[in-house]
Amino acid sequence: MYSNDIGRRFEAWTAQLFKDHGYNVTERRFRIREERRGQVVNDSEIDLIIEESLLPGLFPTRYAVECKYRTPDEGVVSRKEIADFGLKLRLPGSPTREGFVVTNTGYVEQAQAAVRQLKKDFKVHIRLYSREDLERLDYQRLNLWQKRNAKKGKRPSLEEQIQNTRI
Repeated sequence: MYSNDIGRRFEAWTAQLFKDHGYNVTERRFRIREERRGQVVNDSEIDLIIEESLLPGLFPTRYAVECKYRTPDEGVVSRKEIADFGLKLRLPGSPTREGFVVTNTGYVEQAQAAVRQLKKDFKVHIRLYSREDLERLDYQRLNLWQKRNAKKGKRPSLEEQIQNTRI
């Protein structure tokens, strides 16, 4: 299992990636507490809440983001982890029913089936971002940065960027 520090760095790196692509990161570590008869029956956390607006400040679309950092030994994100995130989005205190699951590795083969099932059964919409997707988004961000700064250079790996991210 990875240290909590690298998980937080991955969350911070992901937040910056979405910011650089025009999203507004409104919250980190959003807590959802569900109580029944004075007893806490569910205490969950969503890593990031981001918003996207076609026009600044008008009618933003809100997304919950779940970050799943994995070492090579840990493998890929499971169907159960995707289903658990989808169930968080159904809780009464959830700010949205739309979200992204972001990982530095990949997903089990049944991941898309889990996404379709959540959409069908619970009207929860989830998009999956794998390592390849993150590298593509990061490459787009780097090209924008290079154009703005007129600098060329070696692109650091995903792991190097995550390790160097401030939390």
